[in-house]
Amino acid sequence: MAIAFAWIDVRDVRPPDSKTYVVLNDIDCLVPGNVLDALNNYDVKAIVWSGRNAATEELAA
Repeated sequence: MAIAFAWIDVRDVRPPDSKTYVVLNDIDCLVPGNVLDALNNYDVKAIVWSGRNAATEELAA
């Protein structure tokens, strides 16, 4: 959750279309749904490692 709070601290001084991403390791353990929900509530785009290929185009932009 530290990334969410860091994003809150800086998002107001970033351009309006700025986004923040976090890549979560779901190989060693399951990422709880409440973690994904919390990150989403703070406008943090969560990408699970097993689904990283689906986000390649978005991250390359």
